[in-house]
Amino acid sequence: MNAQTRNFPQVAQTKAHSARRAFNRSILALVFLTSLIPYHISARTIPAEAAQPAMRQLSLEGVQRVLVVAPHPDDETIAPGGLIQAALANGSQVRVVVVTNGDGQFAAPALFGMEGTLSAKGYVAMGERRQAESQAVLNRLGVAAEDMYFLGYPDRGIEPMLSENWEEASPYTAPFTRATASPYPHTHHPRAIYCGKSLLADLTHIVEEYQPDLIVVSHPADTHSDHSAVSRFTTLAAASVHAGNGAYQPQVWAYLVHYGEYPNKVTAQQTRQFVPPASLTTEVDAWGSLALTTAQSAVKSAAIQAYPTQMLLLGGFLPEFVRSNEIFMPLSVAG
Repeated sequence: MNAQTRNFPQVAQTKAHSARRAFNRSILALVFLTSLIPYHISARTIPAEAAQPAMRQLSLEGVQRVLVVAPHPDDETIAPGGLIQAALANGSQVRVVVVTNGDGQFAAPALFGMEGTLSAKGYVAMGERRQAESQAVLNRLGVAAEDMYFLGYPDRGIEPMLSENWEEASPYTAPFTRATASPYPHTHHPRAIYCGKSLLADLTHIVEEYQPDLIVVSHPADTHSDHSAVSRFTTLAAASVHAGNGAYQPQVWAYLVHYGEYPNKVTAQQTRQFVPPASLTTEVDAWGSLALTTAQSAVKSAAIQAYPTQMLLLGGFLPEFVRSNEIFMPLSVAG
């Protein structure tokens, strides 16, 4: 019996194992894509009637310190990526807070070959990968490493922390990582407890220490619960700092990511510009538009492409946020 014949059972077993693994990944991919169908259907239940309001032009003149707050890695780029560039070009300092590591995408660890696949370990590995993507993209946009905050709170868990799991004694348990505190080594507040009080304290500390003139955060009407809850937490933090120091009165601008068929069906087609959904426009000047240069739009487009995990999982959704402008709605500091 030669060596090849002798090793045949082992070779066959290895090939069978590889085939099973490939088959399992295909099934997981199908399950993941199928799981997106209800999300896309629900996302389109809100009419996306295209309004053409007379938006005022926003300016960053006089703004010295900008704080961008993003629910997940990539939100800081797809909505205000042009604003970040414009602020830095204006001579402003820009700091960015990413509240979660986006570790709650169902089949992502298996699709990207993470060790532990769909175990808690696999989801944490996926969260670390998404954080690394965000760090690299922010660096590309010009944000210094020391101006990035990753808080490590649970993906899809921000709203429960606001409404139910407020105290440290009753923390939220992340359904994917199974963690009740941040498992990530590079967390702004190491081992941050998954509760509302902890997140509010982190955001309040950052706002109080940095004193931003302009806070840019997700819109309270965003249909993704993390986005709407992060908006509430951030305005509460700003209001808390204002209550302790009445002279501190920052501007707060809200950006929109998830809302009906926004952004692809809510666009001034002739100018390829964002316009807000009519159902979120109560006054003609409720929203403002920040014009981007051709170079800023190009850099934003390249930055979006540098999120390989999300480009694969979300397809053409992210590139739809590249326009000749970005739009924001002013919010009250009192939330």
